[in-house]
Amino acid sequence: GVSCSVNEYKQEVTGLQLSDRLLTGGLTPTLGALVALQSLDVSGNWLTGTVPLSLCELISLRSLDLSSNSFSGALLGGISAL
Repeated sequence: GVSCSVNEYKQEVTGLQLSDRLLTGGLTPTLGALVALQSLDVSGNWLTGTVPLSLCELISLRSLDLSSNSFSGALLGGISAL
């Protein structure tokens, strides 16, 4: 599901819980536009490709679960430090 924060000025996505949804393909670099994202869980899917560099720009991100997918390539230090 999707978690959001709402105040009188804006609404922001703070969490994406997409585990075990049989998702295929890759993660879109546009995830980096979700500047308030604190938690991203895409575990247990069929995702492939590399992890987008734009995830390093998510300064609010505190929890990231990419497990049980088929990603390739190395994680950058900023992501692996989560």
